[in-house]
Amino acid sequence: MCHQKIQVIILFFLFIYFKPTTSNTTTTTNNNNNSIGANNSNANCTVDYSTHPKKPPYSYSQLIVQAMKHFGGQKVLLTDIYGYIRERYAWYRLCDPSWQNSIRHNLSLNKQFIKIPRSAEDKGKGSYWKLDFSR
Repeated sequence: MCHQKIQVIILFFLFIYFKPTTSNTTTTTNNNNNSIGANNSNANCTVDYSTHPKKPPYSYSQLIVQAMKHFGGQKVLLTDIYGYIRERYAWYRLCDPSWQNSIRHNLSLNKQFIKIPRSAEDKGKGSYWKLDFSR
């Protein structure tokens, strides 16, 4: 746990001192009227989730859909989904891996995700998953 906190601190300082070069950014507007003083410098914030260890504002289902669309809507393995999420979002690289249980849970229960068993010739572990665009 302590090691993860150190990683978060290091990433935070790297984020402050070096401008991110990736384009995985989200712009949010802060409409909070509880700010102190007249100058609210956080009114428009751009967060690069690939380098900044802030939890992204997406549900697990949305993250899964992003991963599946990234792979062109083709069938993907669970490890591919994990890899996509880790690559795009620093939060999931640094936090406890229990989020992976939530990904598996969403895949199993959400009807927009179809489980495709491996064929007998396809060696390996785990099933494939595909997005059902009709739902």
